[in-house]
Amino acid sequence: MAGLDQAENCPQRLRDALRWAIRLFAAHQADTPRLDAELLLAHVTELERVQLLTRWNDCLTDTQVGQFSALVRRALADEPIAYLVGERAFYDITVEVNPAVLIPRHETEHIVEQALVWAAGHPGPVRIIDVGTGSGALAIVLARHLSSAQVWATDVSPAALAVAQQNARRYGLAERIRFQESDLLGAIDGRWDLIVANLPYVDQDELPQLQPSVRQYEPRIALDGGRGGTLVIERLIAQLPERLACPGLALLECDPRQAPALAEAARQALPRASVDLRQDLAGWDRLVRIELGEGHGPQCHAGAEETTVLAVQDRATVTRAVSVIKRGGLIVLPTDTVYGVGCDMRSEPALTRLYAAKDRPRNMPIPVLVADPDDARQVAESLPDAFPSLAQRFWPGALTLIVPRRPDLPPILTAGGDTVAVRLPDHQEARAIIRAAGGALAVTSANRSGRPAPATAEEALEDLRGRVQLVIDGGRCPGGRPSSIVDLTGEHPRLLRLGALDVEQLREVLPDLEA
Repeated sequence: MAGLDQAENCPQRLRDALRWAIRLFAAHQADTPRLDAELLLAHVTELERVQLLTRWNDCLTDTQVGQFSALVRRALADEPIAYLVGERAFYDITVEVNPAVLIPRHETEHIVEQALVWAAGHPGPVRIIDVGTGSGALAIVLARHLSSAQVWATDVSPAALAVAQQNARRYGLAERIRFQESDLLGAIDGRWDLIVANLPYVDQDELPQLQPSVRQYEPRIALDGGRGGTLVIERLIAQLPERLACPGLALLECDPRQAPALAEAARQALPRASVDLRQDLAGWDRLVRIELGEGHGPQCHAGAEETTVLAVQDRATVTRAVSVIKRGGLIVLPTDTVYGVGCDMRSEPALTRLYAAKDRPRNMPIPVLVADPDDARQVAESLPDAFPSLAQRFWPGALTLIVPRRPDLPPILTAGGDTVAVRLPDHQEARAIIRAAGGALAVTSANRSGRPAPATAEEALEDLRGRVQLVIDGGRCPGGRPSSIVDLTGEHPRLLRLGALDVEQLREVLPDLEA
């Protein structure tokens, strides 16, 4: 019972009990001592975590003290918190978990994001199968978000299927999801539009090196991927030629070290498919994405958008751009620096499509372009004292300002941060489109992540054709140096990026600028 002083009993007052547990978990070198303590205390008291702060001075009953102490002891013996409280949050649901199923990880939420973006463009109802469903998390989230989809879920473990079925009942989806005991797709017939799988991928030789909480408590059948860790996933890839529909998409989670080899295996099994890798928030290759287009053509992408190109002078351009944005779509537009790709800054589905279209890591926030200085209030909780002077001097132009974000903005826009980047571009047509769309758009460079920012519509099309609905051709953008970025949220303004504006120019307005 590492880190637990038997002579130190759990205090009765709620705040003291929480601090007691946090101290013990920190001494035990837990990754998230406060979160672990709050989850256990909320479970025992049947309070929400936020209520722990409002009930700070309440006292636990003797029974609750005993229950909390026992759970802390079990956690210090490396029993997973999720098993102790009996549930785990995943995407926008909470699923029940026990040692019969793997605890869902946040990395697997990338499968959901990729699947929803693809399904949004698929013609007609989607046939989905979740292979190795475990707790049922993937199948349940997809069924909730795709109300017309036909969803199946398989697992080789009857005990895991029982947990998954209970979770489906919890969300009223018992009639919508069909659960089937099966070794991968062995007991399944037909072809499927969307195949998702988070299968075992731990190298069997590395199992002894796993964290004790994983090695001792989570089911080995959900971890052991055989020699090299890829055997189970390779078996599923071998089944895809007979099970993946056309058009169709398969999304397979893996260890980043295995991703290149698994992608090559997929290309060998489906030589006419489009195979690429998608990264998690840490930038690691986490998903193998296998897509068959109409007729198996490598350039035909199921669910791809029909991209229309309009000249910026076309009288229908602004109306068409606003229509696309209001429907949650993506547009490419010229600016005073490079071409940008933008969407409704308040639409989480649209922002999800924007990240997916660019293959942009989700830990990179999206800047906002505004049509007029006053439109900055749409994104800023407050405008710092220096803002009016900076806007009057440098806007429209190549100055991006970091300001406190409004709390009602979607977290995905700011990558969960408390600030937002805002700029007013020196491009008349771009401002006209932004103004017609409401005054503010989420806009970033119109290129796939890691590729050069485009100065022409043709360059933007090369990267984003089939991923956006509308490209507005305004000729060649000036390109050149990016905007200078100044953070106004600290005690003193701070230069984060030196761009088109030099330090001397900025200090004429901001004499205390930290560069």
